[in-house]
Amino acid sequence: MAEDEHSNVFRHRYGIQVLNDLQEVFLMHLKNAIYEDDMEYQKEQEEKENKNQHQIRYSFK
Repeated sequence: MAEDEHSNVFRHRYGIQVLNDLQEVFLMHLKNAIYEDDMEYQKEQEEKENKNQHQIRYSFK
């Protein structure tokens, strides 16, 4: 009987560790996705700004 309890405790702790590891991996992927999305947004904003600057220069010529 004690062996069954020990086995259950081990499975419980192991299960919690697996869930913690999965959560850590998920959060890492989420942070990377947010970072990549943010970098893409910044690039788009820079392109818009460059286009606007280009248009402003030519409008004064």
